[in-house]
Amino acid sequence: MNVIFKGTPAGDPGRRLMVDFHVRSGLPAWINVATPELINHEFLFDVTVALLGNRGVLEETRQELTELTTGVPSSYHHVKKDPDTAEQVKDASAGSKAT
Repeated sequence: MNVIFKGTPAGDPGRRLMVDFHVRSGLPAWINVATPELINHEFLFDVTVALLGNRGVLEETRQELTELTTGVPSSYHHVKKDPDTAEQVKDASAGSKAT
């Protein structure tokens, strides 16, 4: 991947092929997270743009995201409920009352 990105201009078909491979079939093991400074930044930018532009949002995910504007209890944190009343109780680990 680095060889292709270092030896070709932006928009090159070889670059697009590498980005498409990573977006459609990529695995975390393909990226060496131990040395992020060695990963080509143009490649990372192109993959990021492709992922954001081509992702399909599942209906459940779309519903979870609406929680940000509706004030409905969020899937982003745990809500504890009293087993007897099923009402929400203060989460001592978070230090605030869940809503």
